Amino acid sequence: MQLDASGLSSRPAFRPPSQPALMTKAQAAKFAGVGTRTIDREAAAGRLRLTRIRGAVRVRTDHLLAWLDVCAGLGGEMSDVG
Repeated sequence: MQLDASGLSSRPAFRPPSQPALMTKAQAAKFAGVGTRTIDREAAAGRLRLTRIRGAVRVRTDHLLAWLDVCAGLGGEMSDVG
């Protein structure tokens, strides 16, 4: 760890993120305003990446936000089902 002239660490203070880094599929679905089946379909189609941690499936917030950006660019069409 490096110290500045005042003797304090030069690293910025830790700030907790406003959103969790990982969400459950249910949390991600609620955040995105869709159902968990849509999350499953999008993941199966390769459009949304899921992360497995010790057997638990999670969605990274940055992946979810990127997916939502792509969906917004498609005029709200999140899936080719229909």
